[in-house]
Amino acid sequence: MDIKRQFRNNLRRLIEEKGLKEGQFADRIEKAPAYLSQILNGRRYPRPDLMEKICGEIGVSYDVLHSDIGKSSDFSANEYTFIPKARASVSSGDGFTAIEDGVESRLYAFRTDWLRKIAGPTNNLLLVDVVGDSMERLIRDGDSILVDRSRNKISDGKIYVVSYGDETYVKYLYKLPDGRVSVESENRAVYRPREADVKDIRVHARVIWGARVF
Repeated sequence: MDIKRQFRNNLRRLIEEKGLKEGQFADRIEKAPAYLSQILNGRRYPRPDLMEKICGEIGVSYDVLHSDIGKSSDFSANEYTFIPKARASVSSGDGFTAIEDGVESRLYAFRTDWLRKIAGPTNNLLLVDVVGDSMERLIRDGDSILVDRSRNKISDGKIYVVSYGDETYVKYLYKLPDGRVSVESENRAVYRPREADVKDIRVHARVIWGARVF
């Protein structure tokens, strides 16, 4: 099937699955109902900025929206949650850039029922790439991690994305007496623990899952 026709069929189906009328969805993407009708009837094809808005409102990535999902009885917009990925990486070594540098336009699909078992509200989840070797063997250079930004209270021995100074790291955190924190690596043979005042660090998120390419 032509990819643009596939897009139209999928978009129409997913609008219906969300329980929306075409006019309601048109309002969400800030277009007139007649304009959306032209898209669904093949007389128009969205420009990149509008396509990004459509993907965001419908809750799927560009790739999914243009894929042959119409024949799959297993696919439902409600069965998958689509998670953004940070443009910046975080370091498991000597520090890197912060994670508030925006997200990619592409979204990544995770089963909603699985996320509910391991995470808090899904709107606080973010995928992040890791650089550096301080968390090897557990987290390697080039791995992707899923972080939960609603979990920023320190629990001993959990892994967090944390900033101190101008740099952001992936590290174990342990609470110490007198309001101090031990910031520790998996690769302790190379990276020694550091101590910091809790007021001098910022805990962005807790690491809840990791992916690796072998």
